[in-house]
Amino acid sequence: MDVLTSLVERSFVIREGTSGRARYRLHETMREFALLRLVEADEEAVARSAHLSFFSGLCRFTEFDSARPDPASQLASLYELDVEADNIRAALRHCLEDPDGADLGLTMAAGLGQYWRYRAVSEGAHWIDALLDRRGSDDAIRSRALFVKISLAVIQGDHAAGLEAVAEATAIARRLKDDALLVRILANQAALQVLAGDLSAARATSADATALAARLGDDMSLIEAAQAEAFIAFLDGDFVRMRDVGLAAASRCRKRSELFMLSVHLTSAGMAALMLGEHAAAEVALIEALQASLAIDDRPGLVLRMEALASSAAMAGRAQRAAELLGASEMLRLRIGAQMSPFTSQLVEKAQEQCKSALGEARYNKAFEAGALLDREGAVGLAIGKKAVRGTPPTRDRTANPLGKREREVAELIAEGLSNKEIATRLFLSERTVETHVYNILNKLGFNSRVNIASWVSTAE
Repeated sequence: MDVLTSLVERSFVIREGTSGRARYRLHETMREFALLRLVEADEEAVARSAHLSFFSGLCRFTEFDSARPDPASQLASLYELDVEADNIRAALRHCLEDPDGADLGLTMAAGLGQYWRYRAVSEGAHWIDALLDRRGSDDAIRSRALFVKISLAVIQGDHAAGLEAVAEATAIARRLKDDALLVRILANQAALQVLAGDLSAARATSADATALAARLGDDMSLIEAAQAEAFIAFLDGDFVRMRDVGLAAASRCRKRSELFMLSVHLTSAGMAALMLGEHAAAEVALIEALQASLAIDDRPGLVLRMEALASSAAMAGRAQRAAELLGASEMLRLRIGAQMSPFTSQLVEKAQEQCKSALGEARYNKAFEAGALLDREGAVGLAIGKKAVRGTPPTRDRTANPLGKREREVAELIAEGLSNKEIATRLFLSERTVETHVYNILNKLGFNSRVNIASWVSTAE
């Protein structure tokens, strides 16, 4: 500790207080110098291996574990991944660069499935695609990574990419006789087929998922299959069945403390109750769904539940509340940079029309703006019936965007049209460091070109 304290005092090392504990990092110039010394000492490979071993171990909580950690442990793991996100990215990048690193990289990417869903959908899809392009030797690992890709495709509404992954994942799961994984694949496949407009195929796939889950008999398989079953009931206009399937699955979720799927099934039950005119029951179910999303810090899920509550309020004739919820949900969506969910976009549009018809354009805009001026705590308070707190207009929260301070600087210089060499000169960095920053920016934002980065900067300002 004396040596470390001395390095901090001399500004060679930066001390940061994060999550109640101290963290230390090198200045970029010192990091480059340290890397050169490692290379000179022929110790770079040893250091990178140790780094990879440690940070791959952080990706240990997966949805495939038979003994799932409790929600508090899952949340603690998420927050740890938030803190170590750049180290995780460096470890994944090392797996991509290592000719033998595909299996470990895919293991990490699959283990990060919940993190991608709750934090970085586009980035997760990017990493998994890059790693899947590298053929590993373990099909079991590959099938799990493919499943995560499928689940992300559902969130993104990308049925083409999702169904392509389904074909390969299904073949592997059947060959390995991994029926528990197959149920999950089929449940998501049905959703993707609905997005693709192939309703007859979706019905058949949902029936296959339900039959297989019944044969397996375990709660998690039944919970997963029920998701597709409720979706098909919605498409058939059978809202009683949709509600009952959702409530039965929610009961199983509570027994397992499975909060992610609890939020999904309560949303389904709530929307079905709404369609049946059971407005009070719908509100209760949707608020509990929102609280489940909060408990696991599922940020896209929180937006989706806010949108569902707005739709519920609009259909119940509570136009003022609905308009404020629409504004609050849009604020939250912009702050995390999420896309509009394909599953709620039509509900949101209909709620907007209903609110404008009931309130008039001017009153609707005022109510929407009131919701949009709330902070996150205020938005949640509005949703569950507590006092709201209003803040400043939130366009896009620059402090909450996925880029670090230096990455934002690099992104802004890219937007100005500077090359990597010119950026290196401007920021007193090596060109290699700038290349790493650009690579990380593309990954975090899910982009493929510098033009995309420039466009993102212009819209984020």
